[in-house]
Amino acid sequence: MPALITLGRVLFALPFIYSGATKLFGIQPTADFIAAVIPSFIIPYTSQLEAMTGMSTPQILAIAVGMLEVIAGLMIALNFGARFFAILLIFFVAATIYYCPDFKYEPGMSLHKVYTL
Repeated sequence: MPALITLGRVLFALPFIYSGATKLFGIQPTADFIAAVIPSFIIPYTSQLEAMTGMSTPQILAIAVGMLEVIAGLMIALNFGARFFAILLIFFVAATIYYCPDFKYEPGMSLHKVYTL
C-alpha cells in the first residue's frame, strides 16, 4: 500500500514538474502569454524589480511561475512539505483559472467546443 501512495504522489506531481520545466525552457513564449493577461495593478509596483534585474515583469513572472511549479512538484513527489506545497499549488491553480479563463481556447476553435471539452 505505501508503494501505491508513493506512486500516486509522483504521478500527481509529474504534470506540474513538466509544465514548469517547459515554462523555464521557453521563457519568452511564456512571458508573451503572461504579458497579455497580467493584472494592471501589478505594473506600478514592479519598476524597481525591473530596474534591478534588467528583465520585464512578464519575464520575471514566467521564471517565478516555472520555478514554483518545478519546486512544488518535486517537493510533493519527494514528500518533503507535501501539504504546504500542495496548498501553494492550489492557490496557484486558482489564480491561473481566475486570470486566464480561456486557457483552453485556441484560435479558430468555436467556444461551444471549448466549453464541452
